[in-house]
Amino acid sequence: MSGAKDATTRLPEIVIGEPRVLDAQAQAELRAPFPAELVGMRPLFTCEVCRKAPGRCCNEHPRRQCSQCGGYLSVAHMHLDFVGHAHVTDRLLQVDPGWEWEPLAYDERGLPALDQFGGMWIRLTICGKTRIGYGAADGKTGPNAIKETIGDAIKVTAMRFGVGLDLWQGEPAPGRMLGQEHPVGEEAQKALSTAFDCRATMSPVDALDAVRDIWTAHKVFLDDIATPNGHTLRARLTQLLAELDQVVRRQQSMSGQG
Repeated sequence: MSGAKDATTRLPEIVIGEPRVLDAQAQAELRAPFPAELVGMRPLFTCEVCRKAPGRCCNEHPRRQCSQCGGYLSVAHMHLDFVGHAHVTDRLLQVDPGWEWEPLAYDERGLPALDQFGGMWIRLTICGKTRIGYGAADGKTGPNAIKETIGDAIKVTAMRFGVGLDLWQGEPAPGRMLGQEHPVGEEAQKALSTAFDCRATMSPVDALDAVRDIWTAHKVFLDDIATPNGHTLRARLTQLLAELDQVVRRQQSMSGQG
């Protein structure tokens, strides 16, 4: 009887194959563009007054339903493409079922340590290669903030492996290009240089306003090539605005907690 019982309760043998290495094929799979139906749109306000207003609009920019993202918000906004945490996790599982992450530090309770901004540094290992990244919940609190911090850290660090890199650059991925050549513009290059000077010499709040002004003043040049590797002024300013907006939000969150 005991033998029969052992036979029915014994778990099937698990066969573990050879660990995958981060070779050219794995890198190509990680960097593959996400299908268009998995890419969402996140609105980014181009007007600071609208962003801070309770109704998310000011006297100069009325609220309307956006035909692109479907949101009902100020007309003074643009869009950032993004892919959700679940789709990024699915991509990692497809390439390396054994991928893993761990916090860079632990607190006195043995839990993942958060820094003074509420963010967390992590190590992400894919195909045997480990890279470091950072994630934060941008001012949110509670259990959902912890989950968002982890998800953000995984997404950001996965980008270091090439996952969704085209979306972070602000450029359409191959296969979603319109097939139209953009002219190389001297004015676009000058505008981008000025924008980076603003980021280097101004406070994040002032730099954010300055880059928004550059966007407005150079609308006619937004689709001109502004970098040697072929990025348009629109793509690079979009990325810069997103970075500055995130820094400003974190600073405002910290000042509110103080």
